[in-house]
Amino acid sequence: MKPMHFILFHSEKIISAYKGELPLSHTLRNYTKQHKQLGSKDRKSIAHCVYSWYRCAKFISHTKKISFEEQMFISLWLCKVAPLVHLLPAYLQATFELAIDEKIKFAVQNDIEISISIPANFKAIALSDKITYDAWLLSLFQQPLVFIRTIGPIETCTSLLSQAQIPFEVIDTHCIAVNNASAIDSIIPKDQYVIQDYSSQKTGNYFDPKNGESWLDSCCGAGGKSLLLASKKKQITHHVMDVRASSMHNLQERFRNAKLKAPIPIIADITDAMLLKQKLATMRFDHIICDVPCSGSGTWARTPEQFYFFNTKELSSFNAKQFIIANNSLAYLKEGGSLIYITCSIFKSENEAIIESLLQHNPKITCKEMHLINGIENKADCMFIAVLERPLEF
Repeated sequence: MKPMHFILFHSEKIISAYKGELPLSHTLRNYTKQHKQLGSKDRKSIAHCVYSWYRCAKFISHTKKISFEEQMFISLWLCKVAPLVHLLPAYLQATFELAIDEKIKFAVQNDIEISISIPANFKAIALSDKITYDAWLLSLFQQPLVFIRTIGPIETCTSLLSQAQIPFEVIDTHCIAVNNASAIDSIIPKDQYVIQDYSSQKTGNYFDPKNGESWLDSCCGAGGKSLLLASKKKQITHHVMDVRASSMHNLQERFRNAKLKAPIPIIADITDAMLLKQKLATMRFDHIICDVPCSGSGTWARTPEQFYFFNTKELSSFNAKQFIIANNSLAYLKEGGSLIYITCSIFKSENEAIIESLLQHNPKITCKEMHLINGIENKADCMFIAVLERPLEF
C-alpha cells in the first residue's frame, strides 16, 4: 500500500469531484479503472477513506480551520476503520477501540469539534415509531454486515465459508452474516444463496402463500421480495410488475440462478391508472406485495453518500408516488385479500402517514398490523411493513 499522503490525495480528488449523481461504489470503480497504478490495497484504502468521510462530514465542525487530512483522520477514527489504524496520529490510535459514545466524550474533552446532532434540514422530519434520531445517527458510523439467505441447507454454505477461512455468524435457520469485504461470490455456488439484508429477509415472515392463490409483486424491482415468496414453494400464480424492462431481466436471471420458476412478467407504470387498467383488465389478486420507491433512509449506513446529499424537499414527491402506487394496487386486491406495504425508510411520512392516507381514501380497507423492522442492533437495514386487508363482503 502507498503512503497515507498518496491515499489522501486520491480520496480528496474523488470527494471534490463527486456530486452524488451515481452511487459512490460506481464512482470509485470508474476512478480506479482510470488510475491503473492503484493496487488492490490502495483501492480498498481509498474506499475506506471516502466512505468514512461521507459518514462523518456532517458531524465534524468547520468553525475552526481544519485540514482535509485532519478531517479524514477523525473520520477513520470515528468509523473505527481497523486496516488504517496504524496511519492515524498517536492520540487517535490510543483511543481507537473506544465505543462511539466514548469517542464523542473524548472529542469534547480534547477540543475535537464533533457534534452528533440532527442536521438542520432533517429537524422537521419525524421518524417512525420505535426508532430515535440518536440511535439512527450513531448507526451511520458503522458499515452494516452482508447477509446471505441460503437456498439449500445452510450447512452447505457454512462448510464452504469455513473451508475458505471466512468468518461468519449464523443468524437463523437460513441467514448468515459475513463482513462486508468477504468475497463470497467465488466460494459459494450461485444456486445456494441470495444476498439479502436481514431485515429485508424478515419481511418474508409476512408472506404466507397458500396453494392456488394469486400473488402480484406490484413494484418488483430486481425481485428480492418475489424470491422470498417463491422460496415458500407453494403452487401459486405469481405475477411481477415493473416499469423497467432491465429490472425484469435481472429478476428473471436471479430466479434462474436460484433454480426457481420465474413469475409472469408485466411491464407497466403502476402510477398510470389507465395503463394499469389496460394491462390488468379484470385480474384480481389474493395478495399484493407493494415494495414502494422511497428515500432509502433505512439503508443509509450502507450508502452514506445518500445521507450526505439527500434533499429533504424530495420527500414530498416520494410520498405522492408511494400513495399512488399503493392506492392503484389496492384496486386489484380481491375481497379477503391483503396488500403488504414495504419501504426501506425510517421516515414517518413514507410509512405510517401513507397508511393513514390509504385508510382515509379506502374506507373498506383495514390495517391488520404495521411495524418498523429495526435492524440497527443486528448491523442490518431498517424496514417498514404494513399489512392492509380488504374484508369479505356478505
